[in-house]
Amino acid sequence: MKINEHKTLLAFTSMGIFCSMLMGCDTELDQAGIVTGTNTNIQPIIYQDGYGFIRKAREGENGIEYYYQRSDVDADFQTKMRSGGIYGMSEDAKVPVSIVSVMDISGTVYDPRVAKSIEQTLDSCDARNDNTAAANLTAQNNWQAEKEDAEKNGRPVPAQPEDAPLEPCDDEAYIYELMSFTPVPLEDAIDVTSEGLFKYELDKTLDVDLQQYFGMEAALTAEPGTLTYFTNITPTFDLTDDHWEKAYQAVLQVGNHTDEFIVNTGVRDGQLDLKTNFLTSKRNLKPGRYFDMAPITFGGYNTNAPVVITKGDYQDFDILYAINTTDDEDYQSYIPGETSLTVREGQKLYLRIQSKDGEDTALYYDKELEIHVTVGEQGTEQLFDSAVVHTQPIDYLPGPELAWDYPVSNSATLKNTVLLRGSVEITQDQLDFSNNGKVDDATIPDEYQVEKIEVYSIDPITGNEVLVAVLDQTQFELDAEASEMVTSAISEELVKRNVYQWQFEAPLNAGENEFLVKAYSNLKRGETQVAESEPSVTEILRVEDNIDVFPSHMTTSVLEHIADLTWDPRDNALFLLDRSSNNDDITGNQAPGIIWRYPLSGKDKPVCLTLPWSWQDAGVNGIQFNHAIPEIGGVVVSSSPGNLAYYSDDDLDGDVSYSNKGQFQTNWEGTKQPGHMAYTANGQTFFMSSKSNFNQQKEYQAIVGMKTPKIEDFVFKGFGSGIGVVAKETSAAEDAQNLNNNAVSLDILSVPNTDPASEAQYEEYVLVLDGKDNTTMGNNGLTNLRKMPVSESYSPETSHSIVNLVDEFGDAVKLYQADAIAVSSERRKAYVADNQNKLIYEIDLSEIATSDTLVAKVVASPAQENQPPIGDVKSMVIEGGMDYMIISDIANKPGYSALLAFDLETYDMAYIIKTNNQIVGDPELSHCDQ
Repeated sequence: MKINEHKTLLAFTSMGIFCSMLMGCDTELDQAGIVTGTNTNIQPIIYQDGYGFIRKAREGENGIEYYYQRSDVDADFQTKMRSGGIYGMSEDAKVPVSIVSVMDISGTVYDPRVAKSIEQTLDSCDARNDNTAAANLTAQNNWQAEKEDAEKNGRPVPAQPEDAPLEPCDDEAYIYELMSFTPVPLEDAIDVTSEGLFKYELDKTLDVDLQQYFGMEAALTAEPGTLTYFTNITPTFDLTDDHWEKAYQAVLQVGNHTDEFIVNTGVRDGQLDLKTNFLTSKRNLKPGRYFDMAPITFGGYNTNAPVVITKGDYQDFDILYAINTTDDEDYQSYIPGETSLTVREGQKLYLRIQSKDGEDTALYYDKELEIHVTVGEQGTEQLFDSAVVHTQPIDYLPGPELAWDYPVSNSATLKNTVLLRGSVEITQDQLDFSNNGKVDDATIPDEYQVEKIEVYSIDPITGNEVLVAVLDQTQFELDAEASEMVTSAISEELVKRNVYQWQFEAPLNAGENEFLVKAYSNLKRGETQVAESEPSVTEILRVEDNIDVFPSHMTTSVLEHIADLTWDPRDNALFLLDRSSNNDDITGNQAPGIIWRYPLSGKDKPVCLTLPWSWQDAGVNGIQFNHAIPEIGGVVVSSSPGNLAYYSDDDLDGDVSYSNKGQFQTNWEGTKQPGHMAYTANGQTFFMSSKSNFNQQKEYQAIVGMKTPKIEDFVFKGFGSGIGVVAKETSAAEDAQNLNNNAVSLDILSVPNTDPASEAQYEEYVLVLDGKDNTTMGNNGLTNLRKMPVSESYSPETSHSIVNLVDEFGDAVKLYQADAIAVSSERRKAYVADNQNKLIYEIDLSEIATSDTLVAKVVASPAQENQPPIGDVKSMVIEGGMDYMIISDIANKPGYSALLAFDLETYDMAYIIKTNNQIVGDPELSHCDQ
């Protein structure tokens, strides 16, 4: 066969897949065209295009052949592709399903690596021939001109040049010679059907309109089976660690329909990025209780990294673990020497140390529950760490509990001082404490109070704690609103659980600063033993001038365009939604964004969790965690032109080889260009900013959209039906003129409802920013601030009103290119970034219920000294009890972006992350590989 026939064979074309489980085919339940009687013939199966496979075509013996291909997958991880609901058969039919064949096609022309090499070699050969042909033509044209000139002027005619020969690009042997490789003949492919490397599973299909499931379920199998009407099927390559650098072709038969799937596995890399101090220690754990360490993630590898845990000298305790979940029922026992545990890149490993208790206190109190962890396989540079969980001594006095309000765990500032502040509360353990024969000489107070707080500076060289301040009761305040009456388990009476607010302005040295805080209560034993809190630590880097990157491990990291972010309180980490593409070669160019995870501890680099799907290159816009119901987990992502998708914790698994569609996509059932989102206080409803869509469909015109997702038993089960338009700025007449709705950001104010006539627990207002110029779809000039009360029903044209902003003197305040808003319900304040003037305003919301005129003041500007400059702010968040704000600034100067912490008390700003996007470790690597 000539190589040009190979080229035709390999002229693959990516083909769009029209519908998915939530759109088109799978919602057609009207039974149109179904014949009477039992019919097992099906319509062609529609596979979802968010699983990394591309539908391709080649010329075969019987004409065009279609197949699905995915390249460079991990061998020891299941590679799946899910279909929509299968239809065409009669409703009573049982359609046979079988795996026709599975072939090892490694090294053949069907192997994606070989096919790519042939295609690239052919392209290079053709390009060289094009250049040669052009040079030949130029030489002949030049000679012709010289010949004519010679003949005209009676000079000798120069010799005609010979054309340089073209390469035989249609010669198969020549191309293989250029490749230094001859493909394995297709007839030599190895039949591996019996090895169980390809399987399928069946599942029911959700109809989003009816909110009903149709079809049947069946576990993953390689055996023949049957399926019923509207079942979806998930073909799965179930390879192992023995199948790296291989290629496989599988053929699946469903009724009268056959599909072909091809994958090749990548190059195995078991070397983890080096990491230290990844375990968490704990003091004074009460025997019988457990301690959950901070989640652990590892990066830099593409296989299953073994995790080996051993115990220290003391053995009488249990180790449990979970991956990507914190649900109690998902924790499994780890028995040293018996349990086999592995973890993949980006997965969160949770370790739980379960102590024991019993009659013999000497066996369980004052013990060191020590573990040693080794991560990585032999032959690589393994990671090691140890941690100790110390159980309480028998005479331990339980102490109060500290929490930081500001600063964040790890930040960098240009200031000479920082206001350390937070809360300290009396714990339930203190209120439940009794002598109980164990500490019979303890003095138990009638009312527990915090008596003093100590602030220490930790020497960066010696690690010694240096006392810098002692705060007595005159220097911190009782928080009467947060304090409450609770029941003591000992007395079974109501007792007061006091909460205090404390602060101390600490001087900063140049370079690293680390502060430790302890609190002491009035539970005492004699004159020497006082109940004290566990120490709480924060780290601050003070810099004399601006810095290129922060933390230092961000030197080779790229975060180009953080369009939105949300905080995960379960592990104090941020989900970052990046609009920059990880890899231009990604499947179908449907992945113009990245979801990163970044722990606020600052100890680890951001980790790519997944590449969220978007319609071609339209882009991702918003990301939101449900703080009211954190047990749900996962995030909702909004993207253009009109899509919402839910990504569970399992979807955020670190696999960035394909465009991930998530779950329950709304597709066209929702407002267009959804942006920033916010949940109501009960977590049952969320709102999103919206814009006009490209074709001005009137039913989608909105500045605010709303969804009431289906949540059962802390499980997200869909967005619900309906478009959800609750506010629009254009009237019907303006719609006819094709004027745009163009909201860019929103947040929600939720305060306790004090109206006795109302059954609502909260009084809530959505605050939305929208570009005033409706002739464009951007926000390039004046920006309106609008408010919309949350209610049971909405008239979109009248549900909202424009808020007039004035300064403290009553003069009008105008917003320009304001793309981000955040609300502190606790403080009843809103914060808006003005990108044209590089300002941040604080808006007083105390009169929002009664007035459309609110007071705004500047709290950040270029005029302020020792502050990070503001460039192009795209998102600001105050979530989950935060008393600070996180700002995403994507274009402070050309080449870098930053995440900033903004103190709502002092208006100070500090860097959480600063990246120089022009400094990359390897320009050949994708963003996620940096």
